Amino acid sequence: MDRAGLYFVVRTGMLVNSTDTVSFAPLIKLGTHVEGGLFSFRGQRLLLFLEQEGPPEPLDGIRLDGEDLGFAQLNFHNEQITVKTGRYPSQELKIDWSGGRIVAL
Repeated sequence: MDRAGLYFVVRTGMLVNSTDTVSFAPLIKLGTHVEGGLFSFRGQRLLLFLEQEGPPEPLDGIRLDGEDLGFAQLNFHNEQITVKTGRYPSQELKIDWSGGRIVAL
């Protein structure tokens, strides 16, 4: 099974600092080639993994924006993201991977 692709890196209670920031950290395999990259867009953490076998789980020892991602879960092709302000949903993003559409509600 080909597990290469885009993953959302999430953890219950993860702080998402939604500011105008972008960061990137390449993942180098054995010092020989790039196997993927970790991205942070407006606080959302994403993993683009290029190897067919998929990323290692957990991501032990890998840090992005000061957070150890070893406790995070990797979600392949999330279909929805709901952002809450306090207890209430404030933003929702729906992704249709088959049609290539992203709809912000």
